[in-house]
Amino acid sequence: MLSVLFFTCLYVTVTDLKNSVIQNKVIVISGIAAVFLNFIYFTFFAGEFFVAYCVNVGVMAFISIAFYAVHIWAAGDSKLLILAIMLIPTRLYYEGNLVSATVVIVIMIFSFAYIFTVLESIWLGIKEKNLFATGKIGANIKEMILQYIKCTCMVMLFDFLFGCVLPEFYSQNIEVVMIMNMLVVFLGYSIKFFDKPLPLLILVIPTVILKVFAYGFESNINLGMFAIVAVVVLLRIISEKYNYKSIPTRDVKRGMVLSYTTVLNFIPSKIKGLPTSTTEDIRSRITEDEAENIKRWEKSKYGQENIIIVRKIPFAIFISLGTIVYVIMRLILI
Repeated sequence: MLSVLFFTCLYVTVTDLKNSVIQNKVIVISGIAAVFLNFIYFTFFAGEFFVAYCVNVGVMAFISIAFYAVHIWAAGDSKLLILAIMLIPTRLYYEGNLVSATVVIVIMIFSFAYIFTVLESIWLGIKEKNLFATGKIGANIKEMILQYIKCTCMVMLFDFLFGCVLPEFYSQNIEVVMIMNMLVVFLGYSIKFFDKPLPLLILVIPTVILKVFAYGFESNINLGMFAIVAVVVLLRIISEKYNYKSIPTRDVKRGMVLSYTTVLNFIPSKIKGLPTSTTEDIRSRITEDEAENIKRWEKSKYGQENIIIVRKIPFAIFISLGTIVYVIMRLILI
């Protein structure tokens, strides 16, 4: 199981870095192997851990699909993460808390991804000589405060409702709640309706009322929640500053995401099959045919030698790294 896990992680990391894609055939083959090996594993060696296995796979599937639904990563990344938890022998991750493996692995994945995002943004800022551009500091601070207030209110409302509906689960699985808080922040950041003063005030008022005057629900201040909101918001703002990359048009590949500016440049062209819209996230990844048509466009009347694409975080390497590091830690501890 660990051998299949290691070689799968290695292979998809290479393909994701090289071609920005995780091949379905690799996931299917490794998935079949996971089912077969787990059947032997639980039948003859670790039957007492089967419930823990089912819970972790179920929770990880929910988290993976939720991250895909809010456009944090692609479907291939979700499949890879589910496959990873299936291939970790349950004996390694069971510690009494049924979802301990899921929580730790997800935290590791995003820790590595955020470190990469920050270091890359700092490097690009130094390279472009605008890391500390004074003209943008005030705007960035204002944007961060606005997003922090909005996302904090959304997380507090979510925690309040979650605690009311499932108080026992809320109190006993604070790690899972923190991951769900992260999801709420990602989703809240993309909701622009509350970015204006009046809608934001409408969001803040009921949040304060519920937290201060509500009865029947004891709630302590969750410092971890405030830290999560601050980190996610800050890193989103930093990464968005260097969200684009100029590449030679001849180097465009399947799976890339085009910027709004690039798609607008296609409008005058008579070449068929060019992308006509983009959301600047994984929903707008171009196909092989579109990539070939863009290369044809370069040589046409309105073509350009360079285009602007949206930078992609190579989540496959962070999923692989987080999973492998977790396995090594557990092997050392056991």
